[in-house]
Amino acid sequence: MRTSQSLSHPLSRISLDLHKEFPEEAYSVALHPSGLFVLVGFSEKLRLMSLLINDIRPYKEFLIRGCRECSFSHGGHLFAAANTNLIQIFSTFSFENTANLKGHNGKVRCIKWSQDDTQIVSCSMDGAVYEWGVLSGRRENECVVKSCSYTCLTLTPDLRTTFVVSTDSTLSEMILTDSTVVRSVPTGDVLTEVVLSGSGRMLFAGSSSGSVRSLKFPLNEAGEFTEHQTHSAPITRVSVV
Repeated sequence: MRTSQSLSHPLSRISLDLHKEFPEEAYSVALHPSGLFVLVGFSEKLRLMSLLINDIRPYKEFLIRGCRECSFSHGGHLFAAANTNLIQIFSTFSFENTANLKGHNGKVRCIKWSQDDTQIVSCSMDGAVYEWGVLSGRRENECVVKSCSYTCLTLTPDLRTTFVVSTDSTLSEMILTDSTVVRSVPTGDVLTEVVLSGSGRMLFAGSSSGSVRSLKFPLNEAGEFTEHQTHSAPITRVSVV
């Protein structure tokens, strides 16, 4: 992707507000909660950019090459970026590198913030799911299944349960405080994204076939779902607003 676009969606009408093309490939994108900034991971650097009325202008650069996962905190004062197997946390406004989360042996594929921004949960290709303290920079809980490669995850609002997708077409429910996998459900398709609604009552997933699934929740052994074919290519991100 070499194009960055800003969309607005008042009620049911979606409009394109900004469109800008860049000379290099973009690997990841994260929008600031205020809607005024955007993080984009390019091949050479991670760039924090301002969303202006008629332009997307670079504001600050960070030396993270080919960043494939970045995420702002819910409050917007911090952001986390994957630097291969390292997670780096920065201040959005002072640009200070406040913490480096070390522990993953494989590439970090997904980073999620708790609702109060005090914890981060991450997963990687080495089969590890870790919960980190943002202030301490330490790993607090974990669940490791070395036979799996995890690609994305989502959290319940109380942070008690984590749902993780692996490359073997399995959706797993984990309790990180006990380091246990409660259940693993075969999905029959490669899921590329999983997201829980803000209420914690609905679970959605995107697939490699371009469909969106609404999974029966709480998750059961059968992994029942309703499927809607929406895209002709793999879904890369799903957001519930």
